[in-house]
Amino acid sequence: MLNFNNFMGCSEYVTILVSVDLESKSGEFIFERIFKIEDYSDWWHLPVTVIDFDNRILKFTPIPFIEIFWKQRYDASSKEIICDYIKGPLVGFGIWQISVDNNSNKMSISYEIKVKGINMIFDMLLRTFIFKYKHSKDILRIIQKASESNTIV
Repeated sequence: MLNFNNFMGCSEYVTILVSVDLESKSGEFIFERIFKIEDYSDWWHLPVTVIDFDNRILKFTPIPFIEIFWKQRYDASSKEIICDYIKGPLVGFGIWQISVDNNSNKMSISYEIKVKGINMIFDMLLRTFIFKYKHSKDILRIIQKASESNTIV
């Protein structure tokens, strides 16, 4: 049987990891800031709208006429914030991880996406250097804004 997804070149997920080490006294502070979806509009230079506070759904527009919808959730077993791409040109998810080393007052914050395009055009675009660079820069900005009272190492 022909798998149309494989035929169109959309079978493999693209993985992009952005990670930053910080000096910090409170991992909970950063976690709470990243989990507050209503603050994303202040941190991102992109148009961001919270669509549904109760279900933690937000919409952002990376380029005109392209809308991406995220559903944010917390996985208590792994202590991760997961952002599912639920509507738009990408399929997949992103994971926020925050780990704290209490002995050295340092923490690591990372956001990793695993996404693919809904069709061959979007799939090819997200595999470009420009997309990866822009995505990494946007995530670094969110981390910087979320950790304003902390120092990036």
